[in-house]
Amino acid sequence: MSPLAATAPASAAEASYPVKWTSNGIYPRSSAALLQSNKSGAAVPNGTRIVISCSVVGESVKSPVATSSMWGRTPEGTFFPEAFLETGANGFPGVPSCTSAPKLPTWTQEQIAPRVGYIPQGAQEWARQNYNTFSKKYTSNCTWFVSNALWAGGLARTGNWTDSGANPANAANRTKPFGPTKAATTADYLKNELVGSGVGSLEQVDINTAVIPGAKVGDLVFYDWDPNGKADGAVDHVVIITGFVDGAPVVTGQTNNVLDQRWQYTAKQKLITSTKKVVNAYIMRITG
Repeated sequence: MSPLAATAPASAAEASYPVKWTSNGIYPRSSAALLQSNKSGAAVPNGTRIVISCSVVGESVKSPVATSSMWGRTPEGTFFPEAFLETGANGFPGVPSCTSAPKLPTWTQEQIAPRVGYIPQGAQEWARQNYNTFSKKYTSNCTWFVSNALWAGGLARTGNWTDSGANPANAANRTKPFGPTKAATTADYLKNELVGSGVGSLEQVDINTAVIPGAKVGDLVFYDWDPNGKADGAVDHVVIITGFVDGAPVVTGQTNNVLDQRWQYTAKQKLITSTKKVVNAYIMRITG
């Protein structure tokens, strides 16, 4: 959309376009329509470049410069109206139709069924709604994000795993001893706490095989990817499973703010094994 003199986008493999002509930004949507009920994350301000992987016809949207029923879908599965993206043309030149795009995540009743003391749908919904808006309290915010998702799903805080600890020795920040604990903010501490308390069971999985047998919504995936090329057994990152595509889990999390991302891939749609020398992966099955 917009004037034809606009800057051409990147290659079709990763076309990106800036948000334009909004008053307070534009919300990503879970479908190609401007509804209050399908907002997915925080409003994106003018100037932000949005990666578009495919296009689809949806609700007609009017902006100050044009009216268009074309929508772009991001790699994460959210939608933006073309009317508020500066594409330099009508439509998204060179971007394929979503008929050949990756599928949106699904799950069965059994895959999202409540467990004792845990409602996976609550954790899933919190994660999907907050992945892009949850305030980053720590430089590596993945564990703090997942902890809050698990609490939203009903898992009970413990003395070692809480946002308001009473033991300075367990504090994530020694200058704030009565704030979040190490287990609430550090992946390896969380892993050990959930296993030690009987809330979860840990199992190594094959990073080269997409399907994780028996995985369920609300389970966690931990990664050990030490930069020296030798995994040391202490996990470095954690995300939460929020659905399945063709039987393989997709995950949501921070620090790179991914929504329903294929669990073997980075936020830039690259295989983790292509960016890290050695990667060990583990599923944490939440038993409640």
